[in-house]
Amino acid sequence: MRRSLAVIALLTACASHAMPAGEAGADMVKPAAPSLTDNAVPEKERIRRAAELATDARPQALDELLAGLQVMGEELREAIVAALKKKNAGGPILDRAVDVKAKPEARINALAGVRAVKPKDAAARLAPLLNDAKANPEPVREAIAFALCTVDATAAEAALVQSLKSEPSAKVRYYVAIALGELKSAAAKSAVSAQLKVEKDLTVLDSLERAQRKQSAK
Repeated sequence: MRRSLAVIALLTACASHAMPAGEAGADMVKPAAPSLTDNAVPEKERIRRAAELATDARPQALDELLAGLQVMGEELREAIVAALKKKNAGGPILDRAVDVKAKPEARINALAGVRAVKPKDAAARLAPLLNDAKANPEPVREAIAFALCTVDATAAEAALVQSLKSEPSAKVRYYVAIALGELKSAAAKSAVSAQLKVEKDLTVLDSLERAQRKQSAK
């Protein structure tokens, strides 16, 4: 009997010093997926990660792809754009871009996605936001104007003309001028010409001059 009790005590002592469940088989834990925004991770691995995210239906997958567009690297960007197109993400991206309740960083990332995949009706949905400084802080308006440079800005012409006249931020006016340079209507040409006479910022003047040359080209 004493021997049986001794054995039980020994087994109990061993159990109290057993390897924690989290440590048991720790070498079997799946490694964390590489981050698209981590420049310490080889680009090849991040490109592979972008391809994986193309078939990931979670909202977080779209978040990760959009954030990745802010990272330098042409091959990685191409892989991310391909993944976004494979996901048919144009509509969800545009919904995020125009959501005035979303965080500015999330909207800026979404607007980078708008530039990349050029969803249908992008200009028409972005136009009402361009001159609404209350709902759209300067970095967001800048990103909106930048996006309008890469989509068909015809539907946003009136908003662009108004922004060039009244926008206080030179950063925003810079991209507005570039977007207007894509339009050859009388209103677009008149807006660029008029702003050239009063613009003080040198970078905006440069974009206005380039816009005017483009508008005048055949």
